[in-house]
Amino acid sequence: MHARPAQYCPEEGTSSAAPDTSNHPCPAGQYCEQATRLPVDCPRGTVNSATGGTGLASCLSCPAGSFCLAGSSGITGLCAPGYYCLAGSHGNTSVAGHA
Repeated sequence: MHARPAQYCPEEGTSSAAPDTSNHPCPAGQYCEQATRLPVDCPRGTVNSATGGTGLASCLSCPAGSFCLAGSSGITGLCAPGYYCLAGSHGNTSVAGHA
């Protein structure tokens, strides 16, 4: 049996006999599709604060005023002074202007 969604099997030949996500739960900041060997980082500009992500939809847009790097389980940081960051930003100097 292959790893189920929200969990992964890190070694070949490892299998999950039951949908027990406590065995190899997908970490926060990543997602695990069914039958994956390794978790996949959420893309830059997104965040996933929960464990057990089952697909790209588990990665939510980084909130406005902040930025998120790939694999973020929380916001990476706030925008730099003199800049503002739109939702989904991946750097602290997204747009120059009045904050």
